[in-house]
Amino acid sequence: MKAKMHWWIILAVGCQSTPTNQPDSYQFVEREGIFFENFDSTQYSDHTYSEDNLIFKIGRQFAYNYEFFTADNQNMRVCENRNPNKWQPYWTLIPVDSTNTKTISQIELIVEKRVEVYEQTPLRYEYLNSEGKVLHSNLTGIVENKKNVWIYPPRGNYFRILELNPFPFIQTPYEMGNEWNYSLSIGSGWGDKRWKTWKGSINNQCTYRITDRKKIDSGLGSLECLVVEAEASSSIGSTNLTAYFNPKYGFVKLDYKNIDQSRVCFTLREVSVAASKPSAIPSPFLTEEK
Repeated sequence: MKAKMHWWIILAVGCQSTPTNQPDSYQFVEREGIFFENFDSTQYSDHTYSEDNLIFKIGRQFAYNYEFFTADNQNMRVCENRNPNKWQPYWTLIPVDSTNTKTISQIELIVEKRVEVYEQTPLRYEYLNSEGKVLHSNLTGIVENKKNVWIYPPRGNYFRILELNPFPFIQTPYEMGNEWNYSLSIGSGWGDKRWKTWKGSINNQCTYRITDRKKIDSGLGSLECLVVEAEASSSIGSTNLTAYFNPKYGFVKLDYKNIDQSRVCFTLREVSVAASKPSAIPSPFLTEEK
């Protein structure tokens, strides 16, 4: 078993190109279970936190297909129904065989070349219809370094429900049995009467464990992945995530069980270099999430 694990460590840690900021030029600081790079103030640049990324490099674009199933196992899709008097688009769920031009058929994650704040690599999620038109975008971030890879999930329109789930997260050592924790305070603004509401803030306590290694079918072929099982618990209930992580392409598959017992599953379809272009959705429909 030890011999089979070596390629994970080599790919994820040992074979990286030498970054501008040498390994001994920063320290790690841990907050709520996540390890961040902490640089000396003289070493900051616009892209300090992304320049040594191995997976989420500036300009890379990750396209995901998704499936959604209600608690009673109906196969549905998310359809936007924008209210011109509101900044945020409304949404509804429609049967998979009733899709239209406002139906989200895939989600793309684009690593942005923006000035980096919050000790994260900036990214943009785009929600596209079957014709490739961007219906909505939102900005957020990723933490990638030698210690861990942590990422905000899609949280635009319906996908706001994923705030209550464990976030995609893997931490070294990349070995079976490795366990770690993460906690997140979630305000009532993330609630929705269509799944759950609450007053004030709740504290989501998340536990993670690497449980297996499997080959996962994707648009990039069959990829060997580590399986991360995660659970989040709070005063309003519990949620789950099974994440499949590949050291070259990141999270190949994300299978969520939500607070209302519905299920949404993302599968990586394609990885490419994003075209240099401004955001397809102007303000106020391009929203920044922290």
